[in-house]
Amino acid sequence: MAPFKDGVAFRCGPFIFCGAIGCRPFTHELGEAVEEQVRLIFQHFEAAFGVHGATLQDIVHMTLYFTDRKTQWPIFDKVRREIYPVDPPVTVGVGTSDLGAGAALEIDALAAAPD
Repeated sequence: MAPFKDGVAFRCGPFIFCGAIGCRPFTHELGEAVEEQVRLIFQHFEAAFGVHGATLQDIVHMTLYFTDRKTQWPIFDKVRREIYPVDPPVTVGVGTSDLGAGAALEIDALAAAPD
């Protein structure tokens, strides 16, 4: 597996950038099911953005990379609706044939940095 880092996000001006696959903190083992991977990604974002004083509610844009968009989008959307019942971030989904470490999906997120 590639050397992934836990809780890393980068601030550039008024924005914070972070990307993640659905692996467990410290062990970097992938979640077994797609839903678990999605939840692990959001947990990663919560920790990584938190370092910069931001929360999941500060995310304004997400780009998702799916290995099977047709079946994985509804699973992602279920979790997203739990976190963002109203006004979710702008979200773009892209299909791909391969992701690092055999992940089912990967998400890049952009958050507005708090003042």
